[in-house]
Amino acid sequence: MSSRTEANLVKPAAEDPQHKDLEMPLGEKTVKLRWNADLGYVVIGEKNAEGQMVDYDSATFREVNAGQLERSGGGRIPSQTSQNPEFFQPPTGDASLIYRRDPDSGKEVIVGYRTDGERYYFQSQATMDAVNAKADEGKLAPPTRPPAPSGDEIPPKSEFIDGHMNMQSPATNGDNKTYIWRWDADAGRYCAVADSTDGGKSFNWFNQDQYQSRNRGPEAVVMQATPIRAPSFDPSQGLTPDDGPTAVRFDEDLDSDQHGGSYPRWGSPMYVTDRDTGHQVMVGVRVKGEKGAEDQVYYFDDQQMARYNDSAATSGGRTYYKAKDLDGIPDEFKKAKKDVEPNNDDPPQRSDNGQGAEEARTAI
Repeated sequence: MSSRTEANLVKPAAEDPQHKDLEMPLGEKTVKLRWNADLGYVVIGEKNAEGQMVDYDSATFREVNAGQLERSGGGRIPSQTSQNPEFFQPPTGDASLIYRRDPDSGKEVIVGYRTDGERYYFQSQATMDAVNAKADEGKLAPPTRPPAPSGDEIPPKSEFIDGHMNMQSPATNGDNKTYIWRWDADAGRYCAVADSTDGGKSFNWFNQDQYQSRNRGPEAVVMQATPIRAPSFDPSQGLTPDDGPTAVRFDEDLDSDQHGGSYPRWGSPMYVTDRDTGHQVMVGVRVKGEKGAEDQVYYFDDQQMARYNDSAATSGGRTYYKAKDLDGIPDEFKKAKKDVEPNNDDPPQRSDNGQGAEEARTAI
């Protein structure tokens, strides 16, 4: 396109044969865009109170499109990113507004229009601003961005290093299921890896295809609970085991097949020092290896963190933990190490009915 000058800011007289006119519904307003060979799409009219499309006169056209005279029309439209891809509103149908996240304002803005299977984008921020201003005038409801799509791989169980712990929570869709959530770094959010219809006693673990289908697109599940950050600690200091006489119980995720349950692991409490508070926080257990096997460390989820730690939410929404005294932990979750039988072998095999381990699941 040529430079943007007063001479270029002219309403196109006829539809361009290569670029169709666009009529975009924006709440109580509908605007018409037409291709200008020098400027790209510009706004040339809107529907009146009677619902008739009326082209602007020259003065109104120039007023609505005044931003086109800035250098490059005020800049290009925002780019989409992997964590904030563009989306359609409505998500299905023959025609949709195309939205992207504007990094300057942090808002979702209209950057184009999808119709008849084709996408038509604005060539300048000036057109984007003009269309979004008309959307504001038309009282167009702000869109709800679909959740960021999950990565391709199911994320591993959290080891707290990145500050995200595994969580258990319903979804925002009100489907009366309980989900297990893990942090997906590609999505930048918690994604569901299993669901339960019995309040969390047993779980159906997603395979790769299920993981992607449940965590992508406009119907993707979203965690209802407020994410709880894991304690912040210096990884170079590592974990500190309690080598005293008491073992505590960890209920292991059983996600080796499609039916979750729990399997108790008994081991030494493992602690970190929260560098924000200086508190000692219990974050998991270390199970002693048998017959030359390596020790295994199992990290808590939010349910087990609350079992073994006291917590207090701050005004900023972060939950800080402080380890409970072992004497204050219920007997069902602790025992003398001398009474712990080797339990770092593989969990028992499930019966064919797919109900998981016989012991009722109390946490993930």
